[in-house]
This record gives sequence, structure tokens and C-alpha cells, in this order.
Amino acid sequence: MLAPLESDGDAAGDRVTSGRARPRWWGEAVVLVGLLWAYDVVRSLAPARVPQAVRTARGLLGFEHAWHLDVERPLNHALVHAGAVAQDIVNYYYATLHLWLTVAVLGWVYWRRPEHYRRLRRVLVTINVIALVVFWLLPLAPPRLLPGGGFVDTVLTGHTIGSWGSPATADANFYAAMPSLHEAWALWVCIAVRTTVSHRWARRAAAVYPALTALVVLATGNHYLIDTVAGALTVGIAVLVSRRPWGYRAAGPLAGTGDPAASGPRPGRLPPRGSAAAASSSS
Repeated sequence: MLAPLESDGDAAGDRVTSGRARPRWWGEAVVLVGLLWAYDVVRSLAPARVPQAVRTARGLLGFEHAWHLDVERPLNHALVHAGAVAQDIVNYYYATLHLWLTVAVLGWVYWRRPEHYRRLRRVLVTINVIALVVFWLLPLAPPRLLPGGGFVDTVLTGHTIGSWGSPATADANFYAAMPSLHEAWALWVCIAVRTTVSHRWARRAAAVYPALTALVVLATGNHYLIDTVAGALTVGIAVLVSRRPWGYRAAGPLAGTGDPAASGPRPGRLPPRGSAAAASSSS
């Protein structure tokens, strides 16, 4: 079970309002532009690295086959034989949901849970930075682009709007399968929802979302099983890296919903006059 992240609010114990303040929108835009620029730099290297990406893919698939982990082809063929309606549902899930749901959750946290926004944004940015470094160091052809691999590109054959071959994906890096950002972003959404939402149905849906996304990216021939594992590891590293050097005050899924008395007096502040803590400190 993925544990909720703690909030940035009151990290030093005496400034709750600073953690709840929303960062300026233009600062967030600068971060986004920087990530897009870095992605464009990595994408520009892709055409010259196709042979390396294909060799790496064959080696990875051979490793999976040796350990009986090569579930991609059976899932892909099962989707092909499931019919046009099932393919359309899965194809559009792959092509749209990972982006729009991630953006929607990030925007909701920014507007409704600003005390959690900075921490969650740091995790998401770190996920993408790690992925860009791996894309640069380890180009990898997805199963659908592996010559002779026997995979069907269902997103392409289904003529999915906004998919391969359309202007929307003209600048995409097709040889960046490791790690799976679909899986990494799905796990981030799960963490964000379970950190900021108290509704049981939403928390349960968030818990299922990463597993469903893993099935989709495998069945559509866009990732290997190890890619999804790498996506999960990327999230784990990003969560650790995004921690500040100092400790956080313990927080539940929603900041401010716990009992203030349970956490004791804040560091650097005297306990209320007449309390048990005051009596013990004066004895």
C-alpha cells in the first residue's frame, strides 16, 4: 500500500501559512518549459540511436524470456482478438488518460490542497528528470517497434485520434520505453490522491489505477514488463530525493484533520499554561 506523503506546511513548526501559499504560476511555467526543452534535446538524439535502441530491446526481451517474464506478446495478442470496441477503449486509455488525469490531479492539488502541492510537484518533476536521464543513456525500442517481434501496434491500427502519425505526436521520442512514464505518472496520481483526498471511492480507484495502466501499456505493445518496474522504481527514488534535509511534521492524508493535541506542542513554543506538558516541564 502506498503511504500518503507528508505536507510541506509547517515544516519548521512555526509557519503554517507558508506551506499553504500557492507558488506563483509563472514559476511553475518556467519549470514546465525547462522540462520541455530537456525533452526536446533528448528527442533530437533519437534518430541516430535507433540501432542501439533495437539491440537493447532484443536483449531485454531475451532476459525476460529466460526468466519467464515475457507477458507482453500474449497480452498484446489477447487485445487484438478482443474486438474493435475493447481495442478502442484500451487505445484511448493509453493515448489520453495518463496526461489529462495527471494534469487534472496536479491542478486540483494546486488549487485545493496547496499545503501538499510543493512536495507532490517536486516528486513529479523529479520523476521526469530521472526519466529524461535514462532516455538519454539507454534508448529502448518499444515492443511495437521491434522488427520481427510479432507485436501489433493497436494504437496505430485502431487509428486512435492523437496517436502515432498525427501532428500531436510529431515530436515524440518513440525510442524512450524505459522507464514507463505512463506507469510512473499513474503511481504519482495514486500517491497524490491518497495524500489529499479522503473519499473512500477515490482512494480505492487511485489504488487500482497503476495496475490497470500497467496492463494497458503492455497490451498495446508500448512497454515491456521491466519498463513498468523501472517506472515504479523511478517513483520510489523521486519520493526519496524530493525529501528536504530537515524532518517533516507527521501528517495524515489531509493536513489539519488530525487532533492538534495528539502531536504535542510545536518546537520552539511553550506549551499552554496549565497543561500537563507545562507542569512536567516545570518540575
